Amino acid sequence: NNSEHVVITFDGVYSNIFDFAMPIMKKFGYVFELFITSDYIGKSNDFDVVEPEANFASKDELSELIKAGGRLQWHSISHKNLKDIKDSKEIIFELEIPPEIKKIDNKGFSWFAYPHGEFNQEVLNETKKYFKGAVSCNQGNENDLYILNRVTVENHTKLNHNKISIIVPCYNYGAYLTEAMESILK
Repeated sequence: NNSEHVVITFDGVYSNIFDFAMPIMKKFGYVFELFITSDYIGKSNDFDVVEPEANFASKDELSELIKAGGRLQWHSISHKNLKDIKDSKEIIFELEIPPEIKKIDNKGFSWFAYPHGEFNQEVLNETKKYFKGAVSCNQGNENDLYILNRVTVENHTKLNHNKISIIVPCYNYGAYLTEAMESILK
């Protein structure tokens, strides 16, 4: 209910977040959430034909992101869409954080992001047992901590309320992001 509250999140934590976003977050002292999928840590995203080719952050990069103010949060083992899964063993498998991953950030992992932004009642019930809250993309609302909707800003997105929104398109110009952010803030 706090209109001034903002949470900066990164889904599918790529190495370019380490390279380009981390210096900005660190410079301005922003805390940020990093939702990770353990099966992809340190690997290529060549399986995802929609996204530009990139590598997911390695364990070392995740550790550095934490030192810079990031907090690891959970996005599942494999990034399966859990909406169609009814088997509680399979749901629990995706929700439980492997101990070797938990060690990367002993203070993190209190929030969950539903893979593909979707869930069913069984997934919601199990999520409540493991996490303090969870985020969705379109099934949730602004009031329930376990189904909070994220706002994904796209070309057609309309932000209501009295806000100023700035979108900085950046493709292969990450080296200039700090300068761009400083200019915007001025």
